[in-house]
Amino acid sequence: MQEARGHSGGIWILSNRNNVNFDLVNSYPQPITFDIKKMNASWRCTVVYASLIPSIRASLLDHLLHLHQSFSIPWAIQGDMNEILLASEVMGSSFSYNRVVVLANFMSDCGLIDLDSVGGVFTWHRHTSNGVHIHKRLDRCMVNSFWRTSFPHALVELLPPHNSYHKPFLSCFKSQSYQIKSFIF
Repeated sequence: MQEARGHSGGIWILSNRNNVNFDLVNSYPQPITFDIKKMNASWRCTVVYASLIPSIRASLLDHLLHLHQSFSIPWAIQGDMNEILLASEVMGSSFSYNRVVVLANFMSDCGLIDLDSVGGVFTWHRHTSNGVHIHKRLDRCMVNSFWRTSFPHALVELLPPHNSYHKPFLSCFKSQSYQIKSFIF
């Protein structure tokens, strides 16, 4: 658990599974990292609530890069990164290529890929006082190739928001159902 500061921050990991073990690996002001073990499967997970301040967010990415260099096991990073990667991930607000480069370089340095999602594109919204509706994809789940190989059908499912500006999501062990599409010539 990472304690909240005022009305922001705070990460809690909760489970109702008896046969799953969680072992804390690392706790830092913006992320917590833990190992998940269930029978023969195990992997590392980092849950993030990134700062709104770019310089503090940069220290998060430095920390995660250093953490990445200390192991080579299946790893997933998920949570509020407070960054977008593509112009299509923002509506009603400006897109800054300079900010994208920082997260994209971090993902490249760590060998991370963004998991596909279902249930929409935007994970955060805000309605401004002047009537503008801003939508962004600030929350994401990124995984390394070891994790992707271990869970090849996993995807992110965006759920309806419940008293929050953010949409919660699920990612682990969620399989996309593939249907054979009929071919018409």
